[in-house]
Amino acid sequence: MPTTTVRMGKDAQLWRGTAGSQATANITDIKDVTITADIGTADVTTRTSAGYRAKKPTLTDLSIEFKLLNVASSTHVTALRTAAFAKTAVALWARDHVTGEGPDADFYITSFGREEALEDGIWYSVKAEACDDNGRSPTWS
Repeated sequence: MPTTTVRMGKDAQLWRGTAGSQATANITDIKDVTITADIGTADVTTRTSAGYRAKKPTLTDLSIEFKLLNVASSTHVTALRTAAFAKTAVALWARDHVTGEGPDADFYITSFGREEALEDGIWYSVKAEACDDNGRSPTWS
């Protein structure tokens, strides 16, 4: 009977780096990463569509959301917070395991919130949305 390799979230990785090049620093103090690729559609329905709406894919919105633990002297917290408030891009690469695949692109940090629950660590909620400002179009590698 063949074995099936199931990828586990605990083995996934999110890397950060300088915009314009592939990310090189593994962000280890994170959890609950969500990668979303929403593909828009254009309505191309005509009278020849036999009564059905016809759609064609158009642009893709690529985003990564995650929770980042507030660790004292974390270079990742500092870099992502700085990018968010300076409105500058950072490189992110989300992989499904150490040699895995996932989105590799430059992103703007479009949301940087902080959760301060009474009985939990302080977590930052981060949302990053892909851009191509540095001539590096998003890829899935």
